[in-house]
Amino acid sequence: MENGKSLKEKMLFLMCLGVLAGNMSTEVYAQGNEICDEHCILGQNLQMPNVIISSSTEKENGILIEGDGNGNGGSIFFEKVEIKKNNSESSIHIKVSGNRKGIATFKEKLIVTNKLGYALYSNSSSDSGLSSTILIAGIENETKNKIQIIGNLKAQSVAKEDSGKGTAISSIKLNLNNKESFFAGKMETEARTYINKDKKALSKAIIELNLKNEATWYPHFNKNDTYTIDRSHGEFETEKINRVENLVRRNSGIGVTSDGGVIDIYNYTPDKTRIDFSESLKEELNSLESGLDEISKLDEFTEEVYLELEQKLPEENMEELEGIIANLSGETNEKIFEGVKKYLDNFVKKEINIKKEEIKKTKLGERTFILDKVGKINIPVRDEDGNITTDENGNLITKEHKNNLPNTTFRISSNVEKGKADKIVFTNATIEGSETYHIQIAADPFKGEEWKADEN
Repeated sequence: MENGKSLKEKMLFLMCLGVLAGNMSTEVYAQGNEICDEHCILGQNLQMPNVIISSSTEKENGILIEGDGNGNGGSIFFEKVEIKKNNSESSIHIKVSGNRKGIATFKEKLIVTNKLGYALYSNSSSDSGLSSTILIAGIENETKNKIQIIGNLKAQSVAKEDSGKGTAISSIKLNLNNKESFFAGKMETEARTYINKDKKALSKAIIELNLKNEATWYPHFNKNDTYTIDRSHGEFETEKINRVENLVRRNSGIGVTSDGGVIDIYNYTPDKTRIDFSESLKEELNSLESGLDEISKLDEFTEEVYLELEQKLPEENMEELEGIIANLSGETNEKIFEGVKKYLDNFVKKEINIKKEEIKKTKLGERTFILDKVGKINIPVRDEDGNITTDENGNLITKEHKNNLPNTTFRISSNVEKGKADKIVFTNATIEGSETYHIQIAADPFKGEEWKADEN
């Protein structure tokens, strides 16, 4: 165990023990110089040729893009990128801090599968001046792009008030323009603003998903299976009691547009249906349930557990646990230890309930998928470099856009035996005139639970 770590500090890394019990790797992730497979420094229109990453060595990031040591930002362009491995943090990670901007554009080909960390991660932070990151996958309106992503996306920004006003804006723009292109995963946005009495700091986090010409989105389950597509609300903003003084979470949003795209809620990925996916969920549920037993037996820390949890601990849960430990300040180590074990127990039970709900949603014909605020939306205005623009008060400059999702195909599942089918629901819609939508209903007698056909 690392010297100098107090028991309270070590407790912070126990939080995920139960949820990791079944899928904790035997390999401890490499530290120090093993932070990424490919390290790129932002420059002025820096051009990168083909990048293929297939190393079996586990590292935090596949491609890490950041400013130089002098605090400069810039832009970088990639022609063809393929990442054939999992990375514990992200496959592609762009981050800048302070008063600088960074833009990474993936032009012709981007193929990423990451089942461990995020596929794409855009991160900015500032305590003085404007910090912004933009990760663009696919050139808008370029129909020859090949963008194929399996994994989750995250845009995160953190703004603080220190010596001046900090403004942080992070965004991901995913342009899927042809039948070969697809995205399968979740979208997460998080904007954190630490303010003082002047309330001048500002943070924003935005993800834009644009579908055209039969490009496909395989939306993975979020809490309510709902996507508010006008960027007015971050579906994955952390919903918890605020335990950090003067921390405000806001301005997170997800935007979805489609013109002839496909939204497929039957398949989990291009080669895996929801029923196929349910089998892996059941394995995770078994691991969680066995994790409860592991927590009850926990009475010591090993170096392997410590390093694994240090690597994977979600930041928002770390803050929650910090609050609990702070309330136990002055208590004996035994009471602190029992308090954290109780937290872990409750946490894993909550994860078990979430997993059970996800398994229910994999049943054929029983998913209700909600798209909120289809119709007119306000979209950010970007400058010639692709930067999101703001006014003198830090508010987004927007323009009205018609977002009726025209000619979109919805692919759903059905249960022939029960006479059920998935539902696509538009809520708070403001569609004017008429639009054409297409429904493809999958009836698979070989994968249904109640009724299975013979192969002959």
